[in-house]
Amino acid sequence: MGVKLQNIINREIIGYPQLAGSIIAVDAPNIVMALFNFARKNPDGTNAGLILDRTQRPISHLYGLLYRLNFYYNKKIFPIFCFDGRDSELKRQITKDQLKDFRFTQKWYEAALKSGNREKAKEIALSKEYLWQNVILESKQLLGALGVPYIESPASAESQCAYLVKQGIANYSNSQDFDSLLFGCPSLLQNLSKSLR
Repeated sequence: MGVKLQNIINREIIGYPQLAGSIIAVDAPNIVMALFNFARKNPDGTNAGLILDRTQRPISHLYGLLYRLNFYYNKKIFPIFCFDGRDSELKRQITKDQLKDFRFTQKWYEAALKSGNREKAKEIALSKEYLWQNVILESKQLLGALGVPYIESPASAESQCAYLVKQGIANYSNSQDFDSLLFGCPSLLQNLSKSLR
């Protein structure tokens, strides 16, 4: 959702020593999308920053996730990743549009391959619309393989993060937006990275 609450909440800067031993509920789609988009940012608008496997599939999000996990554990911060489950009725129209975009992009990709336009096919295959479903699936597979806990939320990841904090299972929610606060989350961490801006 990305609700703009920054002007009406109390903010406090804390250091990593204060977070040592904490359990954080991570808004996984928010963090994974940020990692994926960070790798895609290039001044010339190309995808040159993406890390690709030998089949030319982007795996930048997996590298980013590994580095993020390494960072958390080095700071003695223990994550529980929360992924979106079933969308609420309010979000359903957006989801249908996203699915429509994915299906359209998939048909466009197949048409480019059939016509022999490999350059166009590669451009489409590297688009966010085409990749997003696999990005989430691969992120879950990586976390599972490493034994890192993750939850398939009954609804939104933000609501699951808020629930875990309110129940005392986690100390903080971790997201780049403020949405978990709308679900009653008492404490939210933002900008939890090496720079700790």
